[in-house]
Amino acid sequence: MKRRARDRQTGRYVKSLAARVERTERTLRDWRERPFQWCCVHLARAHARNMGHRKLPVVPDVASAADAVRALKAMGYRSIAEMMDAHFERLQAPAFALVGDLLLLPGEDGRADVLGAIGIADGAGNIWAWHDAGTGKLDVIKQAQAAAVAGWRL
Repeated sequence: MKRRARDRQTGRYVKSLAARVERTERTLRDWRERPFQWCCVHLARAHARNMGHRKLPVVPDVASAADAVRALKAMGYRSIAEMMDAHFERLQAPAFALVGDLLLLPGEDGRADVLGAIGIADGAGNIWAWHDAGTGKLDVIKQAQAAAVAGWRL
């Protein structure tokens, strides 16, 4: 019986790149046609579950940036990054993201100190996320990984 390798520092099981690709494709298949409705945190939660994370909080639905900030505060967080830090291992730099990791991009206002946009790294420098220049649905942003301000290993 083949045993999965454990990371020496964290003690967690390491997923193979092939498994990360398959689980990321599963998430994208389920979410690609959904329009933006302030649901990037829902995307992150669904993808984390596909990647094997189980103990994640329920995230409320929001309809605006103000609702999102209120929801974060109600959950006990000051920012999306703080909420993500509470549940996932932060990458030393977004450049270290593997396929399937989560990345935080600046939001519409160019900032990511409270909100921002969460997307999924494709492993080639691109990020799957909703954006202004896109189709209104989850779309790939080419070579956006360099613009990410934070990242989390799933």
